[in-house]
Amino acid sequence: MQGRIPSSGASAGPWCVRVGDSWREPELPVEHNRTAFAGWSYLKLLSHWQRKHNRAAYVPYLREDKDGDTSVEFGPLITLGISTSFGLFLQAFKDGKAVYDPGDKATLTDGKWTPHARSQFRINLNDIAAIYGKVREVDMRDPESY
Repeated sequence: MQGRIPSSGASAGPWCVRVGDSWREPELPVEHNRTAFAGWSYLKLLSHWQRKHNRAAYVPYLREDKDGDTSVEFGPLITLGISTSFGLFLQAFKDGKAVYDPGDKATLTDGKWTPHARSQFRINLNDIAAIYGKVREVDMRDPESY
């Protein structure tokens, strides 16, 4: 399944998911009695976005696998996003800078598939200013840049 915002003239609504060979508007998952078991109000999305993303640090990393050992190096340039709003988030979607990544996967345990959903939104680091009022780059090697 892939998510997208269709180009103008598409017959589907503005938020679509690809299922097989066709694009469809997404549906909330429902239980057998047709009751939605997941959903988010606009106010809940707004509150969550503000709380989680109003001050964020984006830390690059380099992962290296060598002879069965894994090492991870973080930094040294860190991007700080300060002062966001849900309106900026929605505008980034409208402008095609932010995208929805369903992040669905399934694991096979004891012969039974178990689905796991970890949906998230993605944005290229080069477009990060679209969702923040202020963006700063900090070099951890230079204390004066903090």
